[in-house]
Amino acid sequence: MNSARVKIEDSNNLFRRSSNNLVFPRLSVNLTQLPVNLQRLSTFNSISLPKLPTKSEGNILSILSSPTSRGLRSLGPSPVMKLKVPSLASSVKSSKPFGVVKYYCANTHKGLVREHNEDRVMIMLRIPKPNERKEEKWPPCSFFGLYDGHGGKLCSNFLRDYLHVYITHDPSFPNNPLQAILNGFERAENAFMELALKKKDKSGSCAVVVLIVGKRCFVANLGDSRAVMSSNCGKETMALTKDHKPNEDNEAQRIIRAGGEIYYAKLSNGLEASVGRVLPGRLAVSRTFGDIEAKIKELGGNPNVVIAVPEIRSFNITKNTDFIAIGSDGIFDRIDNNELVNLMWDAKNYDSDSLERLTKGVENVIFESMNRVSYDNVTLLAVGFEGFDGSESNN
Repeated sequence: MNSARVKIEDSNNLFRRSSNNLVFPRLSVNLTQLPVNLQRLSTFNSISLPKLPTKSEGNILSILSSPTSRGLRSLGPSPVMKLKVPSLASSVKSSKPFGVVKYYCANTHKGLVREHNEDRVMIMLRIPKPNERKEEKWPPCSFFGLYDGHGGKLCSNFLRDYLHVYITHDPSFPNNPLQAILNGFERAENAFMELALKKKDKSGSCAVVVLIVGKRCFVANLGDSRAVMSSNCGKETMALTKDHKPNEDNEAQRIIRAGGEIYYAKLSNGLEASVGRVLPGRLAVSRTFGDIEAKIKELGGNPNVVIAVPEIRSFNITKNTDFIAIGSDGIFDRIDNNELVNLMWDAKNYDSDSLERLTKGVENVIFESMNRVSYDNVTLLAVGFEGFDGSESNN
């Protein structure tokens, strides 16, 4: 971000928020060249992706550098301190409640060594009812998306600007959110692949989407970004997503059945890397948006190996639900799910205001991930519910 303040719908920021209206950037692609499903969205007249900053700068914040009161393991002196852990820009946050959502907060940083930040976030607190469906019942609906791009920023930009449109404009939404998500992911993948081929762009992206319809929450993911839920004042931690890695058993079997291969690169010390990669594509994740070289036959790809089919789970938001944290793999490469929840709750000792506690928790996690030598982009989005107002946490 290039400013301490984030302007709503400002295309010069890494975050995009919309409280009342959908965001439709203009595209420089003829609609007739895109899939029929995209052509049906009459609001799209053309495509032009906004220019985004390459550096994440901002004001210095008060961040807990060593929160240990909840029993986090000590890693000893961190070598990353020689690199000087940078300050964070001001977090994007809101305490305007809507439905079961009480507040949210997000922050991002390009990391310790990366030149660019390819992570993107989309927040839509209030999904409006389309005019053509004004007679239908429409529950309170909110959308939160995190897109961890790789190989360039075109794919994560595209998802930030359009995935929520495909999902929330699907005819099955909001009555059948699961089907709307499946349809939306498929249409977004098809549309981006057309765009990527036209632009000869090789980028791709992981994705985590949290869609809340009334009191029901739907979580969909591709790749190795994660969503984690805290319940009962931090006493319970639940993984809401599963990493899609080539060496994960179910994914490995699927890859081999589809005709793909899994290999382990040799490290400079002669040992094999612990994380496998998939062929075609040479990717460390097995489900993504984009990545034309992994999927297009004419480019040496196989459309059935690296796929854009999400895994989806759903559950009810209750009075015991504290928050859902959505993070890129730059976070989880260094911090596990339980530690993340501990870091988030640790902030309760420093502020009585729930939004400020949530904000400090997000910043704790990002700072600690860099302190533990995470070299990737690091992004965390947290959505707070009624349970986060609880005063006790003893996990």
